[in-house]
Amino acid sequence: MGCRSQRNRMALRVFPNPCTDRFEVNMEQAVGNTTLTLLDLAGRRVRTWPGYPGSTVFIVSGVPAGSMLSPFDRNGTRAITKLTILPE
Repeated sequence: MGCRSQRNRMALRVFPNPCTDRFEVNMEQAVGNTTLTLLDLAGRRVRTWPGYPGSTVFIVSGVPAGSMLSPFDRNGTRAITKLTILPE
């Protein structure tokens, strides 16, 4: 699944989606570090990770199964995608 912010066009790919234990994020224009936050559908923060230019693998052990919103922030630009975590 991909996502593109409208303002500064931060293009990214999130895969596999759905996932069970880990997922990878690949940013086309990898400039600067990012922050990834998983939010449940009620908007509560579940977990936050640092992200790095290029591809980053995120481990979701201990994160409850379900649909999450995944905002990526980089230098004031935000892209949001939906991520589904399946039970192991």
